[in-house]
Amino acid sequence: MKETVELPSAPSVRFRSNPMLAYMENVFDQRLKKPYTSVSGAIPLEHGVTLSAAVNRRAEVEGVARDILQLVRDKQLRYRDIAVTVRNIEAYGDLLSGTFKDMNIPHFFDQKRTVMHHPLVELIRSSMEVLLNHWKYDAVFRCVKTDFFLPWTNSADRAGGSEHPRVSRHAMDQLENYVLAFGIQGSRWYDGKPWTYSLRASLEQPEAGSTESEAAMLRLMNQCREIIARPLIAFQEKMRRSKTVQDKVQSLYELLTELKVPDRLESWSQTAVQAGQPEQAREHAQIWDRVMDMLDQLVELMGEETVSAETFAELLETGMESIRLGLVPPSLDQVLIGSMDLNRTSRIKHMFVLGVNEGVMPSKISEDSIISEQERELLTGFGMPLAESARRRLLDELFLIYCAFCTPSERLWLSYPLADEEGKSLLPSEMIRHVKRMFPFLKERLLMSEPADAMGLTEQLSYVAHPGRTLSYLIVQLKQWMKGVPISGVWWSVYNWFAAHPEWSGKLRGLLQSLLYTNEARALSRDTSRLLYGEHVLTSVSRMERFVACPFSQFVSHGLRLQERRIYRLEAPDIGQLFHAALSLFAEQVVSEGTDWGALTAEDCFVKAESVVDLLAPRLQSEILFSSKRHHYIARKLKQVVGRAAMMLGEHARRGQFVPVGLEIGFGEGQAIPPLSYELDNGIRMDVRGRIDRVDRATTEQGTLLRVIDYKSSPTSLLLSEVYYGLSLQMLTYLDVILTHAKAWLGTDAKPAGVLYFHVHNPLLQTKNRISPEKADEELRKRFKMRGLIRADAETAQLMDGALAGASGHSQLIPVAMKNDGSFYKSSSVADDAQWQLLRQYVRGTIKSIGESMTGGEIGIEPYRMGQEIPCTFCSYKPVCQFDGQFESNRHAVLKPLGKERAMELMDERLQAADKPKGVPFRPARAVQPRAAGVLPGAGTEEEQEVLELELELETLPELKKGENGHDGQNPKA
Repeated sequence: MKETVELPSAPSVRFRSNPMLAYMENVFDQRLKKPYTSVSGAIPLEHGVTLSAAVNRRAEVEGVARDILQLVRDKQLRYRDIAVTVRNIEAYGDLLSGTFKDMNIPHFFDQKRTVMHHPLVELIRSSMEVLLNHWKYDAVFRCVKTDFFLPWTNSADRAGGSEHPRVSRHAMDQLENYVLAFGIQGSRWYDGKPWTYSLRASLEQPEAGSTESEAAMLRLMNQCREIIARPLIAFQEKMRRSKTVQDKVQSLYELLTELKVPDRLESWSQTAVQAGQPEQAREHAQIWDRVMDMLDQLVELMGEETVSAETFAELLETGMESIRLGLVPPSLDQVLIGSMDLNRTSRIKHMFVLGVNEGVMPSKISEDSIISEQERELLTGFGMPLAESARRRLLDELFLIYCAFCTPSERLWLSYPLADEEGKSLLPSEMIRHVKRMFPFLKERLLMSEPADAMGLTEQLSYVAHPGRTLSYLIVQLKQWMKGVPISGVWWSVYNWFAAHPEWSGKLRGLLQSLLYTNEARALSRDTSRLLYGEHVLTSVSRMERFVACPFSQFVSHGLRLQERRIYRLEAPDIGQLFHAALSLFAEQVVSEGTDWGALTAEDCFVKAESVVDLLAPRLQSEILFSSKRHHYIARKLKQVVGRAAMMLGEHARRGQFVPVGLEIGFGEGQAIPPLSYELDNGIRMDVRGRIDRVDRATTEQGTLLRVIDYKSSPTSLLLSEVYYGLSLQMLTYLDVILTHAKAWLGTDAKPAGVLYFHVHNPLLQTKNRISPEKADEELRKRFKMRGLIRADAETAQLMDGALAGASGHSQLIPVAMKNDGSFYKSSSVADDAQWQLLRQYVRGTIKSIGESMTGGEIGIEPYRMGQEIPCTFCSYKPVCQFDGQFESNRHAVLKPLGKERAMELMDERLQAADKPKGVPFRPARAVQPRAAGVLPGAGTEEEQEVLELELELETLPELKKGENGHDGQNPKA
């Protein structure tokens, strides 16, 4: 019998030079761990264990990355000597990947990867959804964005020319915008009818022929449609005929081969290799075979079974979710990252264990089984195999921790975060307490998100590990220095290093600009403004009002001409456009038929309104009112609104003497009325053009009276305070236009009768008790009472509402109230002839001043605030301007509400001033200042000038004194 030889268990060979790790392995299974003592009894100078607490997980991961770089740089280690392990890879995976990429640390995640994100899997899923969901937008363009539908050409095809040379990913993006704008889905993809949808400028005008550019765009859209629809239609027909699983798999396979998926994947794999992305290349190379294996298994298991398309899609989803790709490390010298339960490493010198928190390490064992632990043990004793018990799983957890802690041969790095991403506190694991009990002399370090002034020199220097990340820390330090907070001299040396290296000095200057960022839009230069707007500006009153509300909004919308992506949906502007067109067409039909609007009954108005809306509905948003049952209901409600409005306008015609003289009257070049022309002081000619909803006329002994009516889908009033500030100029400008050109237009001069807003709506009367029809009509007239400004003349008011003749009281139609003597109550919205003249002069001068400011390059991000009203509420350009009240330059222009008399006084003062101020009251015109003669050399823009000034300020700092950390600060070098 041979003698048994026992090998000594301690010290282990790999721990021969590190007694601390050897001691940890020896006592790891002991419940009560005694403190470690060295042979000499002295505290070891070089510890084998490092403990770190971090303020959050990001700070923890960045600290680990800095330690790895230091080990490789100073200890001459290889990346393959280092491993990182975590218990919950979901919480750390993205952080580790992003941080290591930023710091150029080669790494490899040792874990199997899901394929649900791969384009091939997404193609299969979305193709099935196209069939199941009747060609919905989302499913179709999920297919398109996999890039498998783009024209594919191999070397032979390229020699012969491509079938679709113009179709690219950009063309597919244009197709997506086209589909969204016109709501294309369902059978419109495959009905064979070419797409000819186009946007209308106006509902009143018939559809015009397309321009050459529009025709070319339509041809491209139909070409892209054919590329997408042809293979999917064939797939749809094959799937409809297929009954069994095998037939459906065959149909899917034919779709993939028709799209040349294997060839594309091979090409993508080669491209990834050339781009230095071996992991992605392996993924593209493996995915086809794995998907084919999954389809083969489906055929083998269920080939002859009959299933529905929904069931087949669920089988595919389940099968693809089960696919996991295992990748081989593409390089030998990499940091290995993995989960503790999967990672099996050897010959590792330094092991970083992250996330050593309570409930994570060891992992919390959930006991949600219907069988208790005692019952499980009893059944196991009888020979019945069951899943592992909680006790067994806890032992496995301890074994995983043992493997992680005792794997490194030189150093173990343990760290844990003190808080999660939401700021909730996290507790250290009991393993941290065990390690502290074994090595009581260990000092725990704290990892911060960024260096602090209280840190010593060594801690400050530890943040100087990688140029990219260090540059971020430097900018934060300079920001603190600009606020008056002292910083370590280390960072001035870092600044000098970046400034001295050309490959980093440009990035440094770019980041220095961020320190001076104020989110302020500086005025355009004269040349830039001329290039943008030209020498002859065609504008509208609404554009002028937008400029006053916020100059930047006008610059973006009319200067840069940015537009929101059009979506196929019915919105408030579309409804307003329909109301304008319907009432205009209603009035045109009444005039053409020779009938009196006032003689129409309520039933006549509703019948005629229904026919008018039916005529206009196909022109609105590509027949959106016919697209669904919901929109059919909306169309019926819109007919009721137009009918009710027409009925109330008929009431005005019966009780008044004003008759329409023009509907949808355009003024401008080529229109019946010429534009309002201005020769601005800066040499630019500005023409104001527009379209007036309705102009009414009455002939009296005083002469011809004209009034302007504007249809609004929401209640609107003419506030003279808004006129004074330049926020409401439209109605008075329209009145000024028709009065100025009345002689040429009507053959006679005219006087102002008023400007009125008519609210187009169908109000619902809510009363506590039953009311009579007469009372209901009276209440309705009150709801439709027009708002605006009327000429302070009793005869004019009586011409608008005959009920005021010989009577006193409030009018039910217009905003006036008359006394018995023919004068007006103070609450009436009236103005005498002198005030009308004042308003016309003031509006003209204001528009000219706005034009000079606008063409002078003013583009400030300066929205107004009047009470709770701000223009930002419904502004589409908030993502562009990034208005933020935390910036000192981002402040609202606060406007005080003014009464009618006070507004008139202020307007008169501005007109009577000897030196008339430029611009509107709260937004004076600003002259573009020429650049000072003593400008710093090399500064092109004002931003560059400020950066150079900051650099000079940094250069002229006094010599930094020797700090407490013993480091001599150096002046930064520009």
